[in-house]
Amino acid sequence: MTGLPGCHFEYIRDLRHYNLKLIRIMSEPSNTSPSSPMRILLSCLQSPVQHAIPAYEFWRSYFVQGLTEVGHEVVEVPSVDWAEGLTYQSGSELDCWRARTWEAVDNFVRREHPRKPIGLFLSYLYPKQVDVPAIKELQRLGIPCVNFFCDN
Repeated sequence: MTGLPGCHFEYIRDLRHYNLKLIRIMSEPSNTSPSSPMRILLSCLQSPVQHAIPAYEFWRSYFVQGLTEVGHEVVEVPSVDWAEGLTYQSGSELDCWRARTWEAVDNFVRREHPRKPIGLFLSYLYPKQVDVPAIKELQRLGIPCVNFFCDN
């Protein structure tokens, strides 16, 4: 199974109850073996405060547990309120949230990536939360980006 440049995927477990398959994402830099763990920046609707939004914290624990179980290091941008972006329908409040949030991501990545490279940005974000120029900047820095989103 392939899909991200410099990575390969390995089937781990079928989670039929959730209609998901757990896969192992492994980096393949030239100086390490294919089984090297990755440092993964996770954005999964984390929030330091409780919002009146149903079940927004659902996926984070599955991502963190699954990724750490197979040996990856999960990092998160401290104090970023990803769920807050769901509280705005559109307009200037959403625009301000997006600018503030993605600036914090950019600052975090610029500080952390040179210190210890980030191998993947993995997110569970709604389309209105995504800032395309910020994603392009992460990719320019050599960080592949994957957004998992299921709206059923």
